[in-house]
Order: sequence, then structure tokens, then C-alpha cells
Amino acid sequence: MSNTILVADDHPVFRYGLVQLIQQYIPEAMIAEAANVNEVRVHLNKQTFDLVLLDLNFPGLQMPEGFQLLRKLADLTAFVVISMTNDPSTVAQVMRSGADGFIGKSVDSKEMALSIQAALDGDIVKVGVSRFDRNNAGNANFHTNSIHPALTSMTERQLQVLDGIRRGLSNKQIAQELFISHHTVRIHVSSVLRMLEVHSRASAAAIATSARDVRTHQANTK
Repeated sequence: MSNTILVADDHPVFRYGLVQLIQQYIPEAMIAEAANVNEVRVHLNKQTFDLVLLDLNFPGLQMPEGFQLLRKLADLTAFVVISMTNDPSTVAQVMRSGADGFIGKSVDSKEMALSIQAALDGDIVKVGVSRFDRNNAGNANFHTNSIHPALTSMTERQLQVLDGIRRGLSNKQIAQELFISHHTVRIHVSSVLRMLEVHSRASAAAIATSARDVRTHQANTK
């Protein structure tokens, strides 16, 4: 089945180049284009995309509120932000807002294409970031000394998917481990994030790690 990708950038030359790059490296992909936020909304209301490549400095897009509204229109879609602005604080804000990845516009064409394919495969991509601490990006200070109440109401499958997120597995890897489809994993990931009231996998992983640490501490003190 062909992947569907929405390329959203207001610079025609870059947008054209990115479309050409995707067609070269992922020829089976079905590609749509958007030059402004309204066009993005129209596309997201018409169909479900596997991936949205979104310019950070898109006219009319306010971070993080505007970005999170777009996510609500397509909660099963992966969103990767592309930008020339690649300082650590900006990237951290992007990830906290719920992005599934960040690609700096300064990366070469092959790395760009490989990163896009990785995002389609369900990986969290972070490339082309200056002086970037990958272990701290997207950590939205969701660590807690107690277990999140939503964890007690999750199904066994949702908890298995959350544990995969905690271990840094991609959707594809979780699907292979649990013997379920990539699409089913996306549905579970979306449900888990909604139940935990977070917008990124990194935040969900932090909650899961904290809960695991609490349970380990409780077991050791009994």
C-alpha cells in the first residue's frame, strides 16, 4: 500500500525540491502539497495521511497551540517538523508540542530521504540539530513520584504498547514484537497519548518510566 505524505511549506522552491526528493527515494508515495495553514486543514479534513512534513515557520501557524490543533485533526498521522531553525531549545519545544520528529533543512538530500522513510516506518526522527542532547529532547518534565491514574484503566494491549514506547521502540518494532499491524499500533499510541493527556511519545515514555521506578521502589521496600 502506498504511503501518503503531505508536504507543507510556504516556500515554493523548497517545497518543489522536497517533493522531487520524495519521488526519487520513495517513488510509490502519494504526495499532496500545502502552501499555507488553511490548505493543510483542507487536506487533513479530506483524507488521512501517513506523514505530514511541516515547516516550523509556516505563516499562520502558532506554536504550540496551532500545531496541537492540527494534530487533533489527524491524530493517527505522524507529524515531522522541518526547519532551518535548529537550536536545542526550539527543537525541545517542537517535541513537547507533540511532533513525531524534527529534520533540519541543512541536512543533505540522502539523510533527508532516509529520515522521511524512518518517520513513515514509525520512528522518532531527530536529525540536523545543532549541539543537541538526544536524551533530553522532548522531556516535558512529566516525571512524577506517583503512578499516573490513567495507567490503571488501560487495557493490557495499551500497556504493552506503552512499554514499547518506554523502551524507545518504533511503531514498526512494536508491531513486530506484538504481532499486530503497524496501523493498529498507531491507533493504540494515539489512545495512550490521549489517556495520559500528553502530546508526544517522549512524555508518555517519561510517565511510563516513572511508574516503573515507583513500582520497583515499592517492591524493594516491602
